[in-house]
Amino acid sequence: ILADGEWRDADLVFRGEGAVDNPIRLKPQTPGKVIFLGTSRLRMGGEGLYVEDLLWRDSSATDDVISFRIDSKTMARKCTLAECAIVGDNPDKERKFVSIYGEGNIVY
Repeated sequence: ILADGEWRDADLVFRGEGAVDNPIRLKPQTPGKVIFLGTSRLRMGGEGLYVEDLLWRDSSATDDVISFRIDSKTMARKCTLAECAIVGDNPDKERKFVSIYGEGNIVY
């Protein structure tokens, strides 16, 4: 559980081995109250991970904001990204917000 507040330039790496019916969860203390700013990003790898209710605002990340892999060898499998948002971004900057790698992953 992430503490409520603004997280600036956070580089989160979420790694674990959970299960679809018993996932490892990454979520805010209060939905919508953890706000990532600046170059903050999330990379996840492993199996059975569940990320929910996180918010990125005015991102200046130069790479993917959310990636379903930690690196080219550590992909996400059967992981879920739910009820997250990336808002207020610079429309003149071209890049990917969410990159999905691996297998059996869900985004909603």
